[in-house]
Amino acid sequence: DTEDEGDRRYIVMEFIDGRSLKEYLDEVAILDERDAVDVTIQVADALEYGHQAGIIHCDVKPGNILVDRRGRAKLVDFGIARLATQTWAMATTVLGTAAYMAPENVEGTRPDQRSDVYSLALVLYEMLAGRLPFEGESVAAVTAQRLVRDPIPLRRFNSEVSPQLERIIMRALARDPAERPQSAAEFGDLLRRHASGAPVGVAAPTPMMGPQTQATRRARPAPMGAPPRRRGGGFWAALATIIIALALFALAFGVTVALIGDDFLQGGGGDDDDAETIDTPTEEATEEAPTAEPTEPPATETATPEPTETATPEPTPEATDTPDPTATACPEGFVCVTATP
Repeated sequence: DTEDEGDRRYIVMEFIDGRSLKEYLDEVAILDERDAVDVTIQVADALEYGHQAGIIHCDVKPGNILVDRRGRAKLVDFGIARLATQTWAMATTVLGTAAYMAPENVEGTRPDQRSDVYSLALVLYEMLAGRLPFEGESVAAVTAQRLVRDPIPLRRFNSEVSPQLERIIMRALARDPAERPQSAAEFGDLLRRHASGAPVGVAAPTPMMGPQTQATRRARPAPMGAPPRRRGGGFWAALATIIIALALFALAFGVTVALIGDDFLQGGGGDDDDAETIDTPTEEATEEAPTAEPTEPPATETATPEPTETATPEPTPEATDTPDPTATACPEGFVCVTATP
């Protein structure tokens, strides 16, 4: 109410001896299921009263719900409320707190009573899970996710919540307004029946088809308006890279085995001193006779082994005199390489 007293005008408001639901959640994180449902029913009644008067709240969130010491909940702050009959001048108009907006609000379409139901269901989810059903690195990312993915199931964060209550909440969080309870009164009635122990036949919302079924990646959520990325592409690319690397390694290992020979693989190699690098002659050398055994030093010829595998006929090299390089004996089981022109 408003009053005038002389030159003064003032607003008469109810004094609530309590605090906001947000302050309470900051302290306790998670509410008991019975208390959370009770608060939600009271707020649903308040919303229904406003909806019957043609008023859409547009900003239902814990900060706008006050709870007194006796557990009575009050919905406050109708500062951005809109009349249901009000002309929606701009398609890009967005009203409300981003974290609690209904998908249609995020898209800038005209909100109605089902938008308030969605926001209230988010509040109930938060009271029971201690968090909201979407994740992201920024407010914009979290807001965008409700357009492209379904909420994370509530019982994943709080297994003590009854499956029936989870179904009621997930139904109210359907992205398609037509699949939600069509009024705050209907949502409140579902919660009352659940609280009384009566069975409530609520089916899970139908998954949306098309791009909305593609979930954005948690590591780097897509910006608003961006098409969702395909899932699993990075995994298959990495797997293909690993397979190719293993194939190349196997090929290299096979070539190495062919060059070294069977003697080394069977343990015919010498001691550690034999594994050192063997110097080749520094002077220019001509082709050597294959399969020739090294002679006792000083030798005039250096033996090169005959290739074991070749696709071309083997030429018959002619032995020629070489300068006087110092020949080096080749350890058994190794291939000694000499410089050739």
